[in-house]
Amino acid sequence: MKKGYSDLSDGKIPKRTQKTFREWNKILDKFDIKEKGHTLAAKHLREKYNLSDWRSQVIAIKYEQMDNKKILICVDRDGTLIYDNKYYLGRTNNWRSKIKILKTVVKGLKKINKKLPEAKIYMITNQSGVAVKEFTLLTKKRAGEVCKAVIRRIKEKGARIDGYILCPHVSPKYAKESKLKFNKRFVCNCTCIKPSPGMVLEALKKEGFRKKDTNIYVIGDRKSDVETAHNISGTGILVPFKNESDEDMKLMRHKKNKSYRDKTYIAEDFLDASDFLFRREKQIC
Repeated sequence: MKKGYSDLSDGKIPKRTQKTFREWNKILDKFDIKEKGHTLAAKHLREKYNLSDWRSQVIAIKYEQMDNKKILICVDRDGTLIYDNKYYLGRTNNWRSKIKILKTVVKGLKKINKKLPEAKIYMITNQSGVAVKEFTLLTKKRAGEVCKAVIRRIKEKGARIDGYILCPHVSPKYAKESKLKFNKRFVCNCTCIKPSPGMVLEALKKEGFRKKDTNIYVIGDRKSDVETAHNISGTGILVPFKNESDEDMKLMRHKKNKSYRDKTYIAEDFLDASDFLFRREKQIC
């Protein structure tokens, strides 16, 4: 492999040229690379910006690669978007009054919507309450209504979520260890139970995105959310929720594997998560 072509994703080109790939992409957009082509674009970069031949080629190639790159952001619901007090939202008729959007969520979503308008955002949520026998009002249909209500509430505040994926199942292991009683038809080894990436795959399918062409992020308040991202070669962002144990955060902070740390971020809140996401995309681009 020629020198330089191995540097497409490690951040060396932005450092050496004093511009990020996103800034170079704007220059190439203005030059109209799609109409004029790769060869003329590389020549333009050499002559106008005094870049070496191989750097000009790398930037032009990266533009063509990133032109087709998609962004998918999957966000957990309870404890990440809305307050969670083990409500099993939907099991009572007053569930709407219990929806409380967490602080900085709307601000963080607005920032993503504005700075990464091409990004698709999906709520992904495991709703084990649907499987609980005593929660007769919490059907899969009502669980879906709760998701729609949360998205609608967020939209009313000026932010956008593009859709949701819901899994009503529990694993046999979870059912066995829990004190609750479950409807057997909802007990299975479903590939949508986090940290399995089934819901992320479903979101990709809904958008018509290919995994290899997509930068994938999963934001959530539990270690299983982060591991869902890792299991589909994405980046996991933990936003700790005060009602949850901090054991997950402790485990993640002490992970020594570099690849794990590179694909993991522990945020202070949702706004910090959105800031990190934008910084990461800026580095990639």
